[in-house]
Amino acid sequence: MIVIADASGKGVPACMIMAMCQSFCRAYAERYTGLENFLRDLNRHLYRESDRGHYVTMAVVVIDRENGTCEYARAGHTELLVRLDSGVARIIKPKGAALGLLPAEFGSGFDTLTFSCPPGTSFMLFTDGITEALSEDNEQFGLERLYALWKEAPLPPERMAGKILAALKEFTGTAP
Repeated sequence: MIVIADASGKGVPACMIMAMCQSFCRAYAERYTGLENFLRDLNRHLYRESDRGHYVTMAVVVIDRENGTCEYARAGHTELLVRLDSGVARIIKPKGAALGLLPAEFGSGFDTLTFSCPPGTSFMLFTDGITEALSEDNEQFGLERLYALWKEAPLPPERMAGKILAALKEFTGTAP
């Protein structure tokens, strides 16, 4: 199970909700029965334990190497980029609201997708800090640029991260 999350806000409140989220994730992973239930339980607890101004976006990938499958769900987070060894690449974006934002009574569900994950499949999980980075002209880096960089050539994770960060630095220039 791979989890990436981003807390709303800054400072101590954001750190506190992220710490709660991490604790809940660790506890629920032991009794994981499906990503929809996993995210519903997290949402219920985060909604109950936090104030209304704070929430967490999250994406979760569960890779089953024995069966060659992958299950993916997201809660208000950025998309998942998937590339097969053959070079075929996709952007996957199931629906789901951020965690802690809405009570369970609102019926907020989480779409989950299960797909084939043969050896050599690559994934990219990221936060909106990449796609929402601004240029000196106030233009966002965007998902399209990130996707184009990622799908053009498979690289080991460290080299791909370096390539993306270099492109991001060039794009933002002197912008904060």
